[in-house]
Amino acid sequence: MSMPLPWARTSGNFQQNHSWQVNHEHRWKQGHSASLFQWLIQPQSPAGQPGHIFGLEQSPGSTNSVRTSRLARLEAILFVADGPLPIKKLANLASLTDVREAEQMIHWLNQSYQFTHSPYQIYSLAGGYQLLTNPDYQPWLTRLNTTRKAPQLTPSTLETLAIIAYRQPVTRADVEQIRGVQCVDILKQLMEDGYVRLAGEDTSLGRPYLYETTKKFLEDMGLVSLDDLPHRDTFPSRHSNSNNGKSEKAA
Repeated sequence: MSMPLPWARTSGNFQQNHSWQVNHEHRWKQGHSASLFQWLIQPQSPAGQPGHIFGLEQSPGSTNSVRTSRLARLEAILFVADGPLPIKKLANLASLTDVREAEQMIHWLNQSYQFTHSPYQIYSLAGGYQLLTNPDYQPWLTRLNTTRKAPQLTPSTLETLAIIAYRQPVTRADVEQIRGVQCVDILKQLMEDGYVRLAGEDTSLGRPYLYETTKKFLEDMGLVSLDDLPHRDTFPSRHSNSNNGKSEKAA
């Protein structure tokens, strides 16, 4: 019997039922009213200081605000990046003084975007920052013929992905024990979609492969890290249960 999971009740159409981010080709975020996680991770930047500290002529919202070359560099890098950039790397690429300056500039930019009703926002995702469009513009952006086709995740695929996310690193036997059915094909599909990868071998009999989620999983699910998974304490780690000892090297 399959265990009830946070994702098991969602529709199989991933694109229509989940907030997800698209890279530099099409920066937009879907509406998140029916998100698998039902919340949007907002950037957590330190409180702002006077505008000149951010490399600005005035504070956010001022009609005289002018982007300096330092701020413009950071914003340009975020615009062309194909995924979330760690704050340290972002500061280095923009030739900023330190990480703190980069964080302050991101905070100011988000304030500026909000004040001017800009369609953009810098989100904290997967251990980095990424410039994306706001969910409100999703209906218009979907009219683009070149929009990336989202993976079609069935309820059984979502259930398998949830098990891996909450119990990782996990063996195929562990997943199948919870679901009550074989999941070889589903695991292969999740790996092809870029959501799951091999994480080495277990030390149990037969040394079965271990599986874990990827950075792409965090990005598409709108998570900063695995710690942001909801209700994680209700889904125990694989290490809390004894290994069943099955050999399942081929997966």
